[in-house]
Amino acid sequence: MPLNEDPPQRTTRLPRRLSRWTAGAGIAAVAAVAGVVAVVTQTSVLHAEPGTPAPETPVPTIAAESTSEDAPEQASAAAPVPAPAVTAATYDPPTVDEVAYVRYLVSQDPSYAGTASVDGGAGAQYLSADLADPSLSADGDRRYTLFYFDYVTDQLQHYVVNLTAGTVESVTEGAGVQPAPTDQETLLAFQLLLADPLSQGIKDEFLAATGEELTDPAQTTFAAHAYTAGPADLGAETCGVQRCLQLMAQAPDGRYLTTTPLVVNLSAQTVTSVK
Repeated sequence: MPLNEDPPQRTTRLPRRLSRWTAGAGIAAVAAVAGVVAVVTQTSVLHAEPGTPAPETPVPTIAAESTSEDAPEQASAAAPVPAPAVTAATYDPPTVDEVAYVRYLVSQDPSYAGTASVDGGAGAQYLSADLADPSLSADGDRRYTLFYFDYVTDQLQHYVVNLTAGTVESVTEGAGVQPAPTDQETLLAFQLLLADPLSQGIKDEFLAATGEELTDPAQTTFAAHAYTAGPADLGAETCGVQRCLQLMAQAPDGRYLTTTPLVVNLSAQTVTSVK
């Protein structure tokens, strides 16, 4: 289904303050301003304990289901992502096919051109997708709200896509709002941390706990949350506008490694000690 030729709404700005620990509430408030409801957690858990069962069914709102070469945004014009054969009922949960299609529609919007993901690839970093609140519109169409982060401009992009019509209805952009990191961002942050000399103390702790060298994030159970510098935080003052993460890592024996004094700035690809 072709995109609507009318340009989507622009220029709406997002608020710059967002609590370091309560991004879920902050993003819900931002989404409410734009006429949708989104629920976003602040912490991304990437590597869990061995033996943790996988979900029985795909969960399309989780950012990690495809953020690389097979992502819907990477589909070519010659082989576009098709519209779902069947559109779910108004209050049904998101489906994998629907999320793939609305992500593809976002990638065809002019606002997506010239953006970049966390690894420098073309196209903004996909963060999440969920249904927009059907009660906020009277036409009965099925809409999605999607969040992306553009690493070129350090801007959060919020899209409202009308699945029924196959159109991007609005784009809202703003700086200083940091949703939960994706699995891809979390893994890259840990890799950057391990490659930096500031991680030596963490490696020493891991060696003492396990007798092994820490060389791979998969040797630990780890998670990350978005970090926004407070007034008293020194060393990471740009975090909050730039995309920064703090990692939490656990050795196999259950002890936590001392990762929280270090902040990984994904926008700058640097590691900083916060004082």
